[in-house]
Amino acid sequence: MTPAVATSSETRAIELGATFRTSRTGLVTGIRFYKGPLNTGLHYGSLWNSAGTRLARVAFANETASGWQTAVLSPPVRLTEATDYVVSYNAPVGRYSFTTAFYTQAWSSGYLTAPATRNGLYRFGSGTAVPNRTDNSTNYFVDVVFSPAA
Repeated sequence: MTPAVATSSETRAIELGATFRTSRTGLVTGIRFYKGPLNTGLHYGSLWNSAGTRLARVAFANETASGWQTAVLSPPVRLTEATDYVVSYNAPVGRYSFTTAFYTQAWSSGYLTAPATRNGLYRFGSGTAVPNRTDNSTNYFVDVVFSPAA
């Protein structure tokens, strides 16, 4: 899946995220985001619990000019089923990718579900706090790499 808009016109630093839950206990082994060609600078991914506490932070390295970027978490983070989490990344110069009106219904893939309500999160700034605002159910194309428990 690719975004409808590869590069936004926004140039302020912004933390972009999505709320999700898992139907099975497992591990987040990485964080991914879709990068448009003008989304430059050092990017960091974060995993947060529903109370807004950061569980992990990782720097993206060896990024390509555009497309999906992945950073590996070391150590992986264990998730509990039926619990809400937020995954996010910081775009230090804006220029992020997006699709508006994406979360008009819940979206599921494997054991993960992103709810339609209050999803597509953002917060202007350097990424020191969990994103907590929404706008038009927008998907900012950030997600986790998840491995269910055996």
